[in-house]
Amino acid sequence: MKECTPDQNNKDAHQDRSHDNPEQYATEQESLLDRYEEEQTADPIPMEDLNMEKQEEKNKDQTKSNSSSEEKYRADYRESQ
Repeated sequence: MKECTPDQNNKDAHQDRSHDNPEQYATEQESLLDRYEEEQTADPIPMEDLNMEKQEEKNKDQTKSNSSSEEKYRADYRESQ
């Protein structure tokens, strides 16, 4: 079982905190996804995908040679040799 720090054992200190990012680390700020009702069912964009898209925008003349799906699901995209 995972050992908790003394601060983590104090549940009262963490009950009022909201989670303002996809990783669900406790913070003092309200989440943008929690602030608006229509955003509560929205999924955040993974940063890895966003960074890959940004790189593709910079290299418009090159053909696409990478895929975030291939990175996430390597077992499904194994090359047969």
